[in-house]
Amino acid sequence: MKRAFNCLFCYCPLSAFDCPGPYKAFTSKNGVRRKDCSACTLPHDGHTQSWAFIQKWLAQPVLWDGGEQTRPWPRESENAKD
Repeated sequence: MKRAFNCLFCYCPLSAFDCPGPYKAFTSKNGVRRKDCSACTLPHDGHTQSWAFIQKWLAQPVLWDGGEQTRPWPRESENAKD
């Protein structure tokens, strides 16, 4: 990690949404589709950067459909805007 660790997002506000962080989908023992976000570091890159990124992403949220991640960060359309 390059910046101070940030515990502001103990519960990630992107967990219910299709997000750019690396995740794997799995089915719990109760048959519920869940996301394993244990490899994600997006909310752990310092308070200012994390908060700005998450607020930008939540400006146009897309609910997660329970499927595998098909559009990891960076997205092609996001790069085209730069």
